[in-house]
Parts: sequence; structure tokens; C-alpha cells
Amino acid sequence: MADGRLLLAALTLPLQLACYRYIPATVETVPDQASVRVVLSSAAQERLRATYGVTTAGPTLSGKVVGQAGDSLGLYVPSVPMGTGPGTRPLYEQIGVARADVLRVDIRRVDAFRTGALGALAAGLVAVAAFQAFKGEQTVVTPPPSPPPAEGLAGWRVGVSLSWP
Repeated sequence: MADGRLLLAALTLPLQLACYRYIPATVETVPDQASVRVVLSSAAQERLRATYGVTTAGPTLSGKVVGQAGDSLGLYVPSVPMGTGPGTRPLYEQIGVARADVLRVDIRRVDAFRTGALGALAAGLVAVAAFQAFKGEQTVVTPPPSPPPAEGLAGWRVGVSLSWP
């Protein structure tokens, strides 16, 4: 059973990470409110760090397109994490990036096949777990018997008297 769980984990992780795919686009064709991954020039990365305090993981910046005005692309990007620990979500900040600083734009889309495969895998797991739970076989685990007392203590009894009001 442990081998099955390991195999399941090995199959689930790549499918979960692959539910989205990125489609190359041009800055002019990106619709408003689209989730995008933008590759920026090194000069733009420095300006973002100096102006907004936004640091990027390499040359890429992920966010949502807020709008386009003239030579600028407005993005809504994660900025500072709110708190520490599990369930922490970032604060978001609206920034402006010059179109000349955008080297590449990719639009994020749901990959229907991989998302469906992940859903089918999850449904199969639930079905197997339900079958195992309801099939009725129970494994009884009994602890080993306790060892007999040592020979020197075999005949001794200790009594404690308690007074009860």
C-alpha cells in the first residue's frame, strides 16, 4: 500500500502543477483582467525595485493586467506578504511598466485536459478510499502479552489504604 501512495504522490504533483499553461501574446493583444507572466528588461526590474519596492524572481513578473494607457501597461502584482505562517496571502499593488521594457508576455490559461486528469485522479482516490472504508474487513491489532513479573516480586503485594470522608 505504501508503494501505491508513493506512486500516487509522484503522479499528482506534476498534474497539479500543470493545470495552467501560458500562451505567448503581444502587449497589444492582451485583454484587461487577464492573468499574465511578463518578462522584463533588467532596467525595468531595477526601476520596479526602486520605485515600488517590488522584487521579481528573475526577469519574470506575474500579475493581472489592469489596463493599458499610451506607452504604459498597468499590472496588479503581489507585493508584500500579510503575516507569516500557513494561509498567508500577499498584499497586491498596482504598478505601471513601459511597453518598451516588456520583452515577452504570456497569458495564463487553464489546461482543460490536465485539470480533468487531476479531477479524475482525485475522484479515483475518493472511490478507492470509500471502497476500503466500506468493504467491511477490519484488521485487529492486539498488543503482545505483558511479560511475567520478576521472580523476586512474584509473591509480593502492596496495599494502599485511602480514607474517604
